Amino acid sequence: MDSNKQPFKMFKHLLFPLSFFYSSLMNARNFLYQKHIFKSWRPPIFCISVGNLSVGGTGKTSLCVWIVNWIKNLGFKPVVLTRGYGSHPPYLPYVVDENSDVRHCGDEPLMMVLKCKDVHVIVDPNRVRGAKWAIDNLRPDVFVLDDGFQHLKIKRDLDLVLLSSKDLKKEDDYVLPLGRRREDWMSLKRAHAFLLNVYPEEFLSLKEVIKNNLFQFNVPIFSFYLDIPHLIKVSSWQNTPLKELEGKRYLLISGLGNPLKFEKSAKRFLKAECVKH
Repeated sequence: MDSNKQPFKMFKHLLFPLSFFYSSLMNARNFLYQKHIFKSWRPPIFCISVGNLSVGGTGKTSLCVWIVNWIKNLGFKPVVLTRGYGSHPPYLPYVVDENSDVRHCGDEPLMMVLKCKDVHVIVDPNRVRGAKWAIDNLRPDVFVLDDGFQHLKIKRDLDLVLLSSKDLKKEDDYVLPLGRRREDWMSLKRAHAFLLNVYPEEFLSLKEVIKNNLFQFNVPIFSFYLDIPHLIKVSSWQNTPLKELEGKRYLLISGLGNPLKFEKSAKRFLKAECVKH
């Protein structure tokens, strides 16, 4: 046996009971919500949840931005409800604006405000409280629940679940802390649609895996990928031509949950730009 696998096997045996306990706890919680023993609040307006099954980056924030702008362009007034991971707001609910301190709101809510002009983003770990405040003060038409798949205190009309190619290999992953999953595979039966963050050629190669693992849920399956449109120089926030990098060494730094995906996107962008020019 490969000696490099020995430590992992030992930790696997140690973490499996914790993983089983956490999975059972999440299943019990979901059951109590399903039986209305734990109460959920139904917003008086349409609610869309964007979430995922596993920890790490699957493109939730970028997809939220796209959905919010699409809703706004249809003439409706969306409001984003987010927990604001890592934020320390001075009061709650906290309405993010372009001048908000990132320490107060978190990086992702601030990015959404910058990318979605004239759209309110509300940071509050108690998203029911944030939603009720928005109803009274902002009069939205649609709620977009950021990272909302496991947040069952708010009922939603559309549950969108984002998946990566790693998520589809269900036999190779486990529930926290042994693996990356927040809950077990069958929790996906709550989803109304799956959105796979994969490139077109990758989607075709996953055809059989998708069929074997996702068809059982009998919901629509879509694919999307994040495209890099241009480079921006942070000193001026202006678009920068790729030719400014010619002949220079550069370092790619990522603060995303899935850095390998970002690296792949960057290489794809650079290759496309080189072909274009």
